[in-house]
Amino acid sequence: MTRGGARVKSGPAKNPQSRTSERAGYTLTALPSEGYTRRPPGLTNYVPKPTARHKAVWLELWRTPQACAWSLDKYKWPSVALLCRLMVRAEDPDAAAAIFSELGKLQTKLGLTEEGMRYLGWAIARDEVAKKAAEKAPAATAPKRERRLRSVGAQ
Repeated sequence: MTRGGARVKSGPAKNPQSRTSERAGYTLTALPSEGYTRRPPGLTNYVPKPTARHKAVWLELWRTPQACAWSLDKYKWPSVALLCRLMVRAEDPDAAAAIFSELGKLQTKLGLTEEGMRYLGWAIARDEVAKKAAEKAPAATAPKRERRLRSVGAQ
């Protein structure tokens, strides 16, 4: 039985707003909310005979914001391919429960869950410019006639 020492994921979750995390230099890496926009790597390097469904899931995975971080670390690509294969196998109604267990673990390891993103120190950046534009858009679309009537009624 092991004794003492630090354990992976032990203790409270790291909080980027805390003084302890600040002193330790813990900051979140912002991932773009629009996702990965470049061409994904070839699936045939990792899956010998991919089906059309494998290709669709592979492209879907590579459009996520997390794919921006995966693209920097080529050693993660086989894990993404394994996730792709497991996701396709999990769609089978007769899929074993072990597939779903591995699927959850792999999603966390690759940062596709909230827990995984926290552990890896990732956060999805919010697009504040688009949010502000969306807030201003309804006010600008008010009909001119209604605006004139409002100004007359105010007298």
